[in-house]
Amino acid sequence: MPLSDLPRLTAAFAVDGWNVRSHATTGADKLGIVAEHRCAVINEDPLKPKTAYFLEGLHYDMGYLLGILAEPVIARMTTGFVHGMIWDLIVWHPRPSDDPAELEIVRRIKDTLGGTIGDLMKAGCRAMKPDIPSEYLDELRGIREGCVAANAATEVTFDDLLVLNFGIDWFMANVYTLFGLTRKLRRAVRRGLAGIQPPGACNGFALFNGAAANGGFLFGRDFMFPTGGVFEDTACLIIQKPDPVSGEERRPFVSLTAPGLIGSIVGMNDRHVAIGVDIAPAAAADPKRPGFNSLPLNRYTVEKGDSAARAADVIVGARRGVPWIYIIADGTNDRACVVEATRYDDANIDYWKFPPCSLKRRCFGRRRYLPSRRFLRDHKTADQRHGVMIRWENYAYDPAYLDFNKRLCRRFHRSFPGGADDKDGFINETYADGNCPYWYYFAPQREAKDNVVLTTNHFVIPEIRYASMTPWIALLFGKLAQDSQWRYDALNKLILDGLETARLAGRTGIDPQEAREILRFLDPTGTYGDYYGAGKEVIEGAQSLCDLKAGTIESRYGYYVDRWVKLTLGNYI
Repeated sequence: MPLSDLPRLTAAFAVDGWNVRSHATTGADKLGIVAEHRCAVINEDPLKPKTAYFLEGLHYDMGYLLGILAEPVIARMTTGFVHGMIWDLIVWHPRPSDDPAELEIVRRIKDTLGGTIGDLMKAGCRAMKPDIPSEYLDELRGIREGCVAANAATEVTFDDLLVLNFGIDWFMANVYTLFGLTRKLRRAVRRGLAGIQPPGACNGFALFNGAAANGGFLFGRDFMFPTGGVFEDTACLIIQKPDPVSGEERRPFVSLTAPGLIGSIVGMNDRHVAIGVDIAPAAAADPKRPGFNSLPLNRYTVEKGDSAARAADVIVGARRGVPWIYIIADGTNDRACVVEATRYDDANIDYWKFPPCSLKRRCFGRRRYLPSRRFLRDHKTADQRHGVMIRWENYAYDPAYLDFNKRLCRRFHRSFPGGADDKDGFINETYADGNCPYWYYFAPQREAKDNVVLTTNHFVIPEIRYASMTPWIALLFGKLAQDSQWRYDALNKLILDGLETARLAGRTGIDPQEAREILRFLDPTGTYGDYYGAGKEVIEGAQSLCDLKAGTIESRYGYYVDRWVKLTLGNYI
């Protein structure tokens, strides 16, 4: 795009409430722009306006332009955020003590373990490079070289950029499988010195075909993620217009992300296809080959997917090594789906193998706690393709699986309340309840309409859910099982209530303002305002609402006092 197009893009930013601050070009006449919001600032500081970027060209060009425009921010992400992220992943549970000497010992152990993980993560990410699309490695090199051009003394290194973008997948592939960890880390975890927590928990929904007001299509994402004390100040929206790769056209798109993160927390392309990703604890991971997953795969999918079906195929074909849940929405074809993915496998994975044998065999004449392989064959609910199962908007859950939940509850000394299987039911009536028998149960599908799709952090398709039914996943992520089920049920109830309120008012569907309120259900001023506890100021992650008919994205990130910001993708491309 020639520099002569700068006035048109400046006008486009102005319509969305932004002022262009500066721009840069490459030798190939590719343009990069950074803009500041006229009203939205960071934590009520008028000297810190929210930023947005426009980048175009080859992937290297886009990286180079970003490096020139955002070197100080990228440096914070590759140093402060990476360190803070590793710190946030390790939760220590020392016995209560006011002894400064004891607390200092605990701090030193944590620092040592954190450093060990950091070093292992760097080595692991280097080994992941063969599975990363080459254009993304080019983009990271471009970022590094753009940072050097902007600041010869920059702290940004290529290895740190690798860890920033792919370290989570290396980490989770090892954590999910336990024995992929080093002996030192295994010993530390088993002795109870440390617990490792998931890097966030997320919620997502799609409303369409009458579930959204005025014939709209709304895609909502509540990205719950530790900020490391940095992300709240660096998050932004980035519009990217990539050149073709090896003759293959790539779609222009907008991402909620942060400079240095090439992946998309939420992505939406010019064909009105949007995607988000949620953590999914499961043992079907590959620590020897963590592969290509999560935020970078989101980005890859939105670049290549001109429909929800094509986007899902991109995930199926990716060399994944870590379980994740991807929610995809398509405002052009009025479709949506949840892609429940584990590690890539050339053949289908036998998920039945994962739970303990004691739950799968008959014992002293008693019935099995879990369905047999024959039952799985006779009650198939979705096809598996290379470790992926998909529930589209018309997915039909087989209620026969729910009959096993009573046995599993007895086995783990839990009980579901009455109405737990209803379409508007709750297993945990509050987020503090613990009725779920860890991951050893079949989560009821709440969506009763084919114009509502939603997900949190657990597999709903019963066949793939077996991959989460292991003792290690139950031990490490037992609290997440309870929390994910409650958020899924609460989100479903809020959507059903919103649809009923609209019906009684003579309206059709939920409007954007109501959808934003649903997304805010865990905020200090939201429906469940005490979820995070009193005094919460920082948004742990980000909230986004895409209008897939209008082609807009609105996001809220940073601090709870901060405003939503908006971009209209079509105006820039």
